[in-house]
Amino acid sequence: MRLKNKIAMVVGAGQTPGPTIGNGRATALLFAREGAQVLAVDRDIESAQETVELIQHEGGQGEAVVADVVDETSLEAAVKHCKDRLGRLDILHNNVGISVTGGDAPVTEISTEAFDRIIAVNLRGVVLACKHALPVMRAIGVPEIKALLEGDLSRVEAIAAGQLATRQYAKRQYTWFRNQLPQSWPRADNKTIADHDFFVSLFQ
Repeated sequence: MRLKNKIAMVVGAGQTPGPTIGNGRATALLFAREGAQVLAVDRDIESAQETVELIQHEGGQGEAVVADVVDETSLEAAVKHCKDRLGRLDILHNNVGISVTGGDAPVTEISTEAFDRIIAVNLRGVVLACKHALPVMRAIGVPEIKALLEGDLSRVEAIAAGQLATRQYAKRQYTWFRNQLPQSWPRADNKTIADHDFFVSLFQ
């Protein structure tokens, strides 16, 4: 068992309606099968509890905690609960993200409200979970923190190293955004992925 005696917090461990198992629930189950004690965190406590019951049915250990990634206080409380009750935190897995359900649309059509909502869930939620989990993880010497970002399991190196997390993530997202623009658009890039700053001028 690769995760024996580890404490894993899975944010977004519940299940949204659909014919297949969601990534968050699947991750929580896999972590438990590998020996981790799972803290299943979700804004829907009943769904998180269902995940825990599946874990326990397979002989694993788990506990459900309610938290919403857009509510920093609830995330902080979830991490504190983990520390106080379980004594440590070895793994943080962020699995909350929205797109079309949050009103996502092409850049020329997306509303300000939808953009703000998606950023709050997909970016700020990850940052805030890391903000409160990292001190607990560092205290026991956990070398890195992992998050699920846009379907890719990646190290959040900027956050773990104490760098300016938002700028680092924004540069990555800028690269993605730039690649979504029509290739026919002329562009003038200056310091696109520079060490300290970047901007892009678009003109048609």
